[in-house]
Amino acid sequence: MKFNLKLLAAVMAVGLSASLLSAADETPAPASQPTKSVKLTKPYSELKDLTDDQKEKIAKAHADFLDKEKQIKAEEKAAIDAVLTDEQKAEIKAASKAAKSDKKKEKEKDTATEAPKAD
Repeated sequence: MKFNLKLLAAVMAVGLSASLLSAADETPAPASQPTKSVKLTKPYSELKDLTDDQKEKIAKAHADFLDKEKQIKAEEKAAIDAVLTDEQKAEIKAASKAAKSDKKKEKEKDTATEAPKAD
């Protein structure tokens, strides 16, 4: 039973890591260059002297990595699912659903407690 709990914790940690990575801080390119808006992640978004070509290449490299990361995570999930029983898979699914529900409730709570903006 200890192994199952450790495996569940590991899988949940991977899921949490994935959600944190997908929520990476992205800021838009400076408004002083109206030609093409490319969103870059920090610390690259903080560089003031990037050319449009550099911005596009950085954005493409980042997008390519995210695609590879998504594929690797899918392969990891498939490999882990291959060793789990149907009962364990159901337990993981229920835990994931509960976590999503809790996150949604927390977001709704935060939205409800925000002060209305004065116009």
